[in-house]
Amino acid sequence: MLDGTHRVTFQDVYVLARNDAGVLCDVNGKVVCIPSRRFLPGTDIADGGAHGTVVLERTFAQVLELLPQ
Repeated sequence: MLDGTHRVTFQDVYVLARNDAGVLCDVNGKVVCIPSRRFLPGTDIADGGAHGTVVLERTFAQVLELLPQ
C-alpha cells in the first residue's frame, strides 16, 4: 500500500467520457485519459460518477503533468 507521500488526490474532477480502457477527464483544467487500473482507493469517479475525486500515484500524476513543476 502506498503511504500519503506517494499518492496525490484531485478534487472536482469531471468525467468527459469512459470506456473499458479508461476515463477521459478534466483534472484542474487539463484533459487526460487515465487507465482504470491506475485509480487508487479513494477515487469515486471510477464507479460511474460524472464528478468527483481521483487518487493517483504521485509518479503517474507527474507523467500526466498534473502536478506543478
